[in-house]
Amino acid sequence: MSIPPLELILHPPTEQDGQTTYAASTTDPQNKTHTLWFKIPTEFSSYVTHTADPFIVGFLFPALQWRRPLHVRAQASPTLLRNLEKYMAIWHAWKHETYQPIHITADDESEPPPPTHPSESIMAFSGGLDATFTALRHHQKLAGRQTHNITAGLTIHGFDIWLDEPNSDAMYQGLLTHCKHITTDLNMQIIPIQTNYHDLQTHWPDSHGTHLYSNLLLFQKKFAACLTNNGLPYLRLNRAYGLHPVLDPLLSTAAMKAIDDGGEFDRWHKAKLVSQSPAASKWLRVCFQNPGQHTNCGKCTKCIRTTLSFRAAGCPCPPCFPADVTDGQIKNIRLQSFYDDRMFHEIIRAARLNNLSSESWVRAIHTAIRRNKIRRAWARLKHPFIPLRDFIKYKILRRTPKNKNP
Repeated sequence: MSIPPLELILHPPTEQDGQTTYAASTTDPQNKTHTLWFKIPTEFSSYVTHTADPFIVGFLFPALQWRRPLHVRAQASPTLLRNLEKYMAIWHAWKHETYQPIHITADDESEPPPPTHPSESIMAFSGGLDATFTALRHHQKLAGRQTHNITAGLTIHGFDIWLDEPNSDAMYQGLLTHCKHITTDLNMQIIPIQTNYHDLQTHWPDSHGTHLYSNLLLFQKKFAACLTNNGLPYLRLNRAYGLHPVLDPLLSTAAMKAIDDGGEFDRWHKAKLVSQSPAASKWLRVCFQNPGQHTNCGKCTKCIRTTLSFRAAGCPCPPCFPADVTDGQIKNIRLQSFYDDRMFHEIIRAARLNNLSSESWVRAIHTAIRRNKIRRAWARLKHPFIPLRDFIKYKILRRTPKNKNP
């Protein structure tokens, strides 16, 4: 007996206060309705595709977890549907217990018209190091035959700045201002977009690639290619990750090619190019640990790591950070995972390549890595005894846990 498909339904665009909202909805196997929407200034509505492609990509990971066929009550690109079959097969191979490939059909499986501006490309632009590197690299035609004419950057509200976090609107407006400052001399138009993707129940490390590309595919009516800054350098391709050089091209349609950019470069290479742009150095934003703010705190792991990437490239601390990093800060940094360790090992490698190995801050990184390995080893040793410790403290000695009122 065949399983009836879930249906993906596109809603007519709505306009209010100079903003146009594009939305689609589907129901899960428990008959709960889920809606995904994108909101953009109406002035950009002529760029927007009439196909369901952005929403098929946006709903892909929920659908893989629901394990039910999906039928689209609208037009869908057969190129995209064909590519998604391989995309789903890869994720099933990586995480077969979580994701089951599904069959996707549509009322109208036909390609949309070619883009109206086939010589132009759009990119996801967050104002961070990787995105700024991609923008500068292509503007300066440093990518050889891979160079794209990037004329627009999409700055997303609802990606790293969630819609429901404190001071979200002000943070996004500040970020938008920074992005416009960086791109002023790059002949790039910044397009603001808001989306509720985080309302969908997905595992973010896996699904953030489809989040990005669902936003970009919305604009395939105008642009022939969309670029995202590389999320997984070529040296680390043996990792399952949402933005991946193998996966990203599989989110292409016949009208818009999806391109992973910059994977052949380490972060210090990117920092070196960004340091040559006064605007980028001033307005770069990498921090997610500054609550309610769109500026860099200068103290979190990512801020310190980025500052050291500039230093390893032989560049001064850029003015986007409130202060330079001290050796003491480096030594006391908490590295939460093997991934963090590897990122700092890459900085050590960059320092060695640039004849900076004897610097005190490089020795401080070695100290930090060593301390964190000891800390994590000690935590592993203690873990089996935590229940016994808690039993003694809270049952025998009658102490009150810190998270409970006396």
